[in-house]
Amino acid sequence: SPQLAAECPQFMERLLVNTLRLCIRLASDPEIVQSLLSLLQYVGDLPALQFEKNAERIACGLGVLVKQDLPPSGLRLVFAMLGRVAQFPRNSAACLAALDCLGYWTSGDVALLSQLFTTKLHSTLLSTISSFTFHSNAAVSGAALQHLTRTVPVIAAASHLPEDTWQDGWVPVLRHLALVAAAGPKSASSKAFVFLQRLLMPSVRVSEEDVILPLGSVPFRMWQDCCEEVLFPLVSLDFAEVAEARAALDADDATMRQSSSSKLLSQVVLAHMPNWTSAAEFSTLFLRLIRVIVKQAQSADEAFQFIFTESLKNLLLMISVDPKFRELSSGAGGSLLDSTWAAVTPSFPDLRAEVGEIVGSGGAALLTMAPAPEPA
Repeated sequence: SPQLAAECPQFMERLLVNTLRLCIRLASDPEIVQSLLSLLQYVGDLPALQFEKNAERIACGLGVLVKQDLPPSGLRLVFAMLGRVAQFPRNSAACLAALDCLGYWTSGDVALLSQLFTTKLHSTLLSTISSFTFHSNAAVSGAALQHLTRTVPVIAAASHLPEDTWQDGWVPVLRHLALVAAAGPKSASSKAFVFLQRLLMPSVRVSEEDVILPLGSVPFRMWQDCCEEVLFPLVSLDFAEVAEARAALDADDATMRQSSSSKLLSQVVLAHMPNWTSAAEFSTLFLRLIRVIVKQAQSADEAFQFIFTESLKNLLLMISVDPKFRELSSGAGGSLLDSTWAAVTPSFPDLRAEVGEIVGSGGAALLTMAPAPEPA
């Protein structure tokens, strides 16, 4: 009881440790494993004060227990208990111990991580790891981001799984990272942007041991999901899950994150556009992303607007000199290039002339083209 725990802390500690030891030693017995898990649930349900005091011991004990062949119900309980450790951010040692336990699945053992896919527990692992990513301790948040990101290349290296299995976890991981980039502590946000770039750009490894993700095989519909669920809301920092943390950011910090997001979006588009242009929905997606960037650039303070416009200018420059892009239709009766300028020019009337000057002699043709009406 809470009263007994408060009056006899040493007894409580011994009881907890012996409970963990009992579960560890007998968890391999299928006849009693469910009874042991019921016993372990009492540890997970300890009052907050007692759980926090013993959180590091609990995390270390679970780190040994998970190496047993636990059933899915046991893994769910373990993840729930580790996630509860994250609710006590003052105990950094316990949080790091919990992440060490979670690293059991992200260490590179393909069989372990792929088992979570087959038992539908992969999303639970991601959510549990993600609960540590907003920690104010840079070591904790950094370790969590590393574990989170590594789940994707580990699965991509699994030769016994279908080639596209890693894609099932790709967008969810990107979204978890985007939440931290948008509203996490500054150090965690910076790292999250780096990891986002590594998972979105071709020929980039998360670590030297990891495979290069075959991003060229990602279907366009999944890139659409990536844009709508990750990149577009990241540019506007519009994630309902972290609205409170987002509101606490100072204006300059928020704008810098938005400008970094705009730059990342432009880089992703330019890197993968050759594989996207054949999709029927490409023009719709491209015009939407242009409007997303323009909207944020237009609303930015003058001191930061230059960062947005430079990112936008680079994107416009590249599409303006790309002969294949100039042949694309907007789907509204005109070229996609004309429709793009129609979306940009009302907010930035001088940008087309600037791009034309950079293009040089080719810019004259661009500047004489009559702008098409802005698509509805």
